[in-house]
Amino acid sequence: MKTTRMTTLLTTFFMLCFYGGAYAATWVNTSGATNTKWSNSKTDPGWDTDYPNGQGAVAIFPASSKKNSVTMDVDCGVTLGSLILDAGTQNTDFQFGSSVSSGATLTFDQDGNGPGYAVISNTSKRARVNLGADYEVNLADDLFLVNRGDENYTPQRTYSISITGPITGKGNLTIDSDQIYTNGCVAITGHKNNSFTGETHVVSGCLKVQNAQGNKPFGIESNIVRLGRHGGSEAKILLDGSSPKISNPIVVEGGAVGELSLGVVVLNAATFTSTFAGALTLNGPVSFDVPLFFVKNNTSYYGTNVVSGAISGVGRLTKKNNGVLKIASESNDWSGGATVSNGTLVVAAGSTLGTGPLDVCDGATLDLASDVTVASVSLNGKLQQKGVYAALGSDDPKAFKVAWLTGVGKLTATEGRVPGLSIIIR
Repeated sequence: MKTTRMTTLLTTFFMLCFYGGAYAATWVNTSGATNTKWSNSKTDPGWDTDYPNGQGAVAIFPASSKKNSVTMDVDCGVTLGSLILDAGTQNTDFQFGSSVSSGATLTFDQDGNGPGYAVISNTSKRARVNLGADYEVNLADDLFLVNRGDENYTPQRTYSISITGPITGKGNLTIDSDQIYTNGCVAITGHKNNSFTGETHVVSGCLKVQNAQGNKPFGIESNIVRLGRHGGSEAKILLDGSSPKISNPIVVEGGAVGELSLGVVVLNAATFTSTFAGALTLNGPVSFDVPLFFVKNNTSYYGTNVVSGAISGVGRLTKKNNGVLKIASESNDWSGGATVSNGTLVVAAGSTLGTGPLDVCDGATLDLASDVTVASVSLNGKLQQKGVYAALGSDDPKAFKVAWLTGVGKLTATEGRVPGLSIIIR
């Protein structure tokens, strides 16, 4: 549920105290200058006291500060407990850059012993917070990215938080956002030097991973990525680029709803694919989406999501909107089943669909590249006879030919060795 900006600021301070307590001091920057340096200098940066730097330090840029950019001019970087921005209705990005030739390190450390949360909070109506590529963001503590908007302000999708440079350290990264729009996602890059060792948890809203191909957006590849929280709103990870790939294990939390999506596509390419190569654990339902496409020579092109890691758990998997979802793991055993609501679900050779019910909706396509065994087949809710079903072009003389199957494989209806498993055509 969205909150007012004042409520969010109070909530932020509550989290600071509750999760590891007291912050060292608070600095408020009230300078009206649009561009300023971080430290005290002849061009007064507007801090009410000395510049913030130290464990638990809280730096606040209120709407009255009207900042467009802040330059970090401290050679050894700075340490913060929290960075809070309320840029009002500014329509320009709030950029953090560095004047230090080797780049600056921005260390987030609330209390130094782990249980506390450092916070970056953006409660602006328009402005985005961007920690630039010349920063190293060091997670000495867990870092909470809180992205809040104003529910009474339109448009409600242009504010976000982005980390462009490398992320290092031992802390966890948590994203809590109101926004599910592409332009409003909290964003991190697949920086080649990302090396943090904590988990990533998208509690709510959208996390956009930019330039994920060949890099490590979530730190070391064994780090777990979690989606959602029990009873919470949808949590989404959107992969950006021409052929993004992540190898980290992904866990959809129990009682949560997750989405894995292919984002901005590269033009002038007929195909574009995102790959989830890590294990996928479904403690709650997850959907796969290809929301964007482009038209070239009057032809529409949609992307493909590939799941090559093993799928386990009890949650349901849904293929929605256009494009393709390809299941390409040989060791899937999830029991929640799958729904093909739109587009095409491809089951690759040697892969499996777990043990749950399979629901293919009207207009969607199930493409079998291998034999698939189910307990029963239902069409429009009517149980069909047991046997072998195949696409119209199949050369199997004993198979029941059905128009809703494509590919070279066949589907076998058995004696019910997997109770409750069915295909439903609506």
